[in-house]
Amino acid sequence: MSPVERKLDAVMKYFGNTVSPAKGKPTNGEFIACVAEHVCQRLRGAVS
Repeated sequence: MSPVERKLDAVMKYFGNTVSPAKGKPTNGEFIACVAEHVCQRLRGAVS
């Protein structure tokens, strides 16, 4: 597996079907939503 394929696999892991295989990345809005969700989950875990 090439380095590019590994990176695309990592992006697909977090963004699933929202990633365009042609571009290999999510839209800005999808990226921001994913980061916000991750931060909220981290904060909930820190409080609990």
